[in-house]
Amino acid sequence: MKQVKINKNNFLKKIIIKIIRKLGFEIVDQQNYTLLSSAKNLHESHSAPGNKSIVIPMGSIDIKRKITDLLIIFRSCTTTNIMDQNKQRLFEYDKKEYTFRSLNSILKSVIKAKKKFTDTNFKILVTDGGSFEADVNYIKKILNFYKEIPSELIKVSKDEFQNKIIGNYSKSKISNMSNFYKSLELSKDQGNDLIYFVEDDYIHKDIAIKEMLFTYEKFSTIFNDELILLPSDYPYLYFKKEKTQILIGNQRHWRKVEESLVTFMTSKKNNKRILESINSNGFSLV
Repeated sequence: MKQVKINKNNFLKKIIIKIIRKLGFEIVDQQNYTLLSSAKNLHESHSAPGNKSIVIPMGSIDIKRKITDLLIIFRSCTTTNIMDQNKQRLFEYDKKEYTFRSLNSILKSVIKAKKKFTDTNFKILVTDGGSFEADVNYIKKILNFYKEIPSELIKVSKDEFQNKIIGNYSKSKISNMSNFYKSLELSKDQGNDLIYFVEDDYIHKDIAIKEMLFTYEKFSTIFNDELILLPSDYPYLYFKKEKTQILIGNQRHWRKVEESLVTFMTSKKNNKRILESINSNGFSLV
């Protein structure tokens, strides 16, 4: 095959690129796997928030579901190691180390997402369910370090929602359930679009929040509905024989699951349904 070289400064090249893009195509430099129109590598994100989802070589999707803001509700508790278990956590550090590192990783990921989602508002709430006072102060210190992200810390009493919980549970489970219910209550008034409920032992890659937002826009547009997006793929789910679907997000693959822990991203509309169900039927772990 004859290779045609186009000078990067050639005016003709710019005209050709514009014409080809108008026709819905892109020019790929197969020597270094970059798009000539943007000089981006094929492995980089090419999507535009609220506008297009672009995955090479699958093409593009016009986004109809634009994200206006993201409220992150981070549920913390440094006094419980592993709920109702005597096991040591991976790496065997004190629980507070997982809480601090998890929060820090989320905030770093938000900073990266803000650079791409410039029209989206971000806020983080920390709902603390009984951490040591010194740990609470350190959490506040972490939040203050990321001044460009509006934040707030709220303490949660495990007895505040006792009448909502159905069943006999340990003190640690009751505390965790109360914290989650408090998160749902807070999101009624403070969240306007998407809410990300997250526990305090998930380490996020820098790309995590950005990938979740791009993927939510894409899938919500495709299905024409709101959804529940889970950032973690739990190993124990692979022991079950059940049908699934594999979907391409922005830079990651996603799959359909039938159950999850309580770290997930959803819309305020979905969140309202969850809260109404709990208020009508009570809250249990069954």
